[in-house]
Order: sequence, then C-alpha cells, then structure tokens
Amino acid sequence: MLAEIVDAGGLIVAAAGLAFTIGKHRRDEAAALLLAMVCGAALGMPAWPPPPPTEEHWWAKADALTALATGLLVVVGLFQLWLFYVQLRYIRQSLADTKAAADAAMVSADAAKKSADVAEVAMVAGERAFVFATDLFCVWDPLPVGGPYNWRFRPVFRNSGDTPVKQLRICVESTLRTSPLPPGFNFNQNPPVVGTGILGPNSSLTGVVAPRPPAPAITPQDIVDIKNGQKYLYLWGWAKYYDVFTGTPEHITHFCWQITPVGDPFTHQPTQLLGQGSNLGFPYVQHVEGNCADEECA
Repeated sequence: MLAEIVDAGGLIVAAAGLAFTIGKHRRDEAAALLLAMVCGAALGMPAWPPPPPTEEHWWAKADALTALATGLLVVVGLFQLWLFYVQLRYIRQSLADTKAAADAAMVSADAAKKSADVAEVAMVAGERAFVFATDLFCVWDPLPVGGPYNWRFRPVFRNSGDTPVKQLRICVESTLRTSPLPPGFNFNQNPPVVGTGILGPNSSLTGVVAPRPPAPAITPQDIVDIKNGQKYLYLWGWAKYYDVFTGTPEHITHFCWQITPVGDPFTHQPTQLLGQGSNLGFPYVQHVEGNCADEECA
C-alpha cells in the first residue's frame, strides 16, 4: 500500500513538474491539459472533459422536467380553483346585495304607491261632492185667502264638497198615517217621481214638494192631530249623483224624517214677521230607518 502511494505521489510530482516546465517554456495549453488528465487518473478522479450524456441521461432529465411541469400545472389549477371559488363567493354576495336592494326598492315603491293612493283617497274624500238633506222648507197653499193655510214640504239638499255635482237626481215622498212607520218599511213601494237639478260646490237647493199635487196638502186639523199623537207625518227621499273624479261610483244619500209640528195652525199667518201672532213651526227628527249614504245604503 505504501509503495502504491509513493508511486502515485511520484507520478503526480513528475507530472506537475513536467506541466510546469512545458507551461513555462512553451505555454502549450494542450500539454498542460494532458498532464492534468494524467494527474487526475493517477488520483482516481473522473475523466475530464466528462463523457457525453447517454440516452438514459436525457430521458431522466425529460422525466424530471415533465414531473416539474405537471406539478406546476397542478399548482396553477389549484390556484385557479381557489380564485374561482373566491369569485363565486363575491358573485353570490353581489347577487344577495342586489336582491336586497331590489327588495328594498320594491318595498319603497309599494310604500310610495300606498302613500299616493292614500293621498288620492284623502284628496277625493276632501274635495268630492257630498249631497245630503239638511233642512226643511215649508210651503203654504195660497187658498183660502186669509187662512187657515194648508202645508206642503220640500227638503233642502246641500253639497258640502268643494267640487260640483254631476247628473243629480232627487226623489221626495211623504205619508200621513195613523200609526208610526213599521220596522222594515219599504221606502220604494211607489214608483219614484224623479227631479233633476244643478248643485255647485258648497251650495244648496230645495227638492221636490210633498205631498205632491194632486194629493191633498197637510191641513190645520192634520197638524192638530199630529200634535195630539193621533197621526204621524213622515217625509223621505233620496239624492243620486256623480262627482267630478274619474272612476268613482255613483253616490246616493237617503233620508227619512218624522215631522213634529208646534204652534197653532188655525191662527198662524205665514206672512207675519217672527214674534207676531201665532208662530207655527215644523221641527223634525230622523227616523230610526231610511237614513244612509253610499255603501251604507246597500
């Protein structure tokens, strides 16, 4: 073993010396390279330049590159999958926000529509024509001259609205009975005699006269009998009309009054001023039935 080491060392020294000598005097790089190869072989070092790579070497490198590329594709695919998941979450959140905004807009639109409807209803209710019987106008017959006088009656209809009435129709009836009106009395038992008229905003007009000629008027004796509870006098009727607003239904108002006279009908002079002589009056009360308006009359 020692001999081999000595021989190798001698060979190395000799080669080095030769390389130095040649390199110094001739500067021959090829010789220096050759000597270096000899030295490497003596020390058991691999040959240089290394041998060209074999086919197996290239296939091994190709497999490594393929594995690396495959790994990179897997990483890229996982990243794209994560990115798609993140985008999907953002899209779902955006859709949820859009739906919430649409729902809120719909709620706001519904609220605005309801508010507009309420405002329209309030405007129509406050401005539309509303006709009702509000007072009693008493008419005496001119004969006999100087009295005593017979009487007929006309209800006063008033429009309390700020708009005029359209297609006004009025019906008035009366009855003089020996007993009160029974419950469920049919106010439409006779064919109606209908009058028409024009009724502006916040104005009044008198209706048709009753009892209607040629029916007899209410006599002074009838009035005394009414005061004594032996007879009962009723006046009823209705007013049908439209308001000026488009799409609104026909309106109707019913009234029924019991007339309860006071004063002396035999001595009363209707041409006298109030406070002179006997003052005859015709107050009235609403009957328990026959008073309604619009849907209440259904």
